[in-house]
Amino acid sequence: MLAKVKLNRIALAVAMSLGMATTAMANETTSGIRGVITNPMGAPAEDVTVVVTHLPSGSVKTVTTNEDGAYRLKGLRVGGPYRIFVDSDNYRDESIEDVYLQLSDIERISVQLEDADVERISVTGSAVAFTSAGSSSYFDAFAIKNQTGTSRDIKDIIRANPLVNIGNSADRTMSIAGANPRFNSITVDGISQNDPFGLNYNGYPTNRSP
Repeated sequence: MLAKVKLNRIALAVAMSLGMATTAMANETTSGIRGVITNPMGAPAEDVTVVVTHLPSGSVKTVTTNEDGAYRLKGLRVGGPYRIFVDSDNYRDESIEDVYLQLSDIERISVQLEDADVERISVTGSAVAFTSAGSSSYFDAFAIKNQTGTSRDIKDIIRANPLVNIGNSADRTMSIAGANPRFNSITVDGISQNDPFGLNYNGYPTNRSP
């Protein structure tokens, strides 16, 4: 009788343990990720940040590798997709996309980092005001007074500029840097002497020199 009771107690204990295990498995609704991060030489990479992002919800979990380069995250949602970003201060960062997790399963994802052979150049400076008015020449009173010429035409003075071309026609068309004479801008003592209507090829407002 005593052996029978003892046997029944053992069977009851086994049944209870099986029931508890079944209940525990039924309550397990999450998954996890673990792995090892190594450097380019294959050695463990310590203090590397691993960021796991559940893209549908935007939830983020972060863990840092230990001295063995290992990391582990539990309690993650089943499914995905997940993005796993490995952030290192010494090596090139890595990103793993489209990771899906299974129920009650620990996904193993290990990464070997590469050298960060990126040269960073920092350039500093300040803004410089720059104004360009194109090619120009300045003729003062002395230059005008001592300029040889057969007339009092301005062209006899400004032709000293190598970019100025004076034509051989009667109106002595003046072209500067190959541009149309109507694009010339001439001022005398600050007063414009241009052809406002574009009627004269000489560039003056009249047929005669100002």
